Amino acid sequence: MRRVLHASFLLAILLGSNSCLPSFTAINHNEDSAALSAIIFAKESFIDLNQPGAYQFLSEDMQKKLSLSRFIEVVAQMHPQTFPRVVVATEFEPMPGEQSMFIWLDGKNEKERFRYRLTMKGSVSTGYKIAALFRVGKTPPSQMRRSLETRRSTDDLR
Repeated sequence: MRRVLHASFLLAILLGSNSCLPSFTAINHNEDSAALSAIIFAKESFIDLNQPGAYQFLSEDMQKKLSLSRFIEVVAQMHPQTFPRVVVATEFEPMPGEQSMFIWLDGKNEKERFRYRLTMKGSVSTGYKIAALFRVGKTPPSQMRRSLETRRSTDDLR
């Protein structure tokens, strides 16, 4: 009888303290949707050179960190000589437990190759926005990075 009371007491404490426990929600990601958002951004920013149009694809947090004029400077610094003519989303890298993932883009023009890593913040239900963008040289190794099943291209948007 004493064991039953102890077990009941412990169960009552656990159930009563449920509000003190961290809540976990499943994050539903779709790498194709994130890649499409990344390519739409790349077309606006890197191909069409429409920085005010591209700015709307930045997450709220990124817009708070970067004014439009600073964003224009950052994109220009990423492309000191020239911009790509075409950009393709090639890979994604999940960020377990985060409402974000990396989308890797490859770009090129007649003279130069480009490699970008965009941090896409969001989920299937909220859509994806750019939380960070980098032009990278050599791609760092990662066991999490995977090829996209469908490679999205800025040429697909013309």
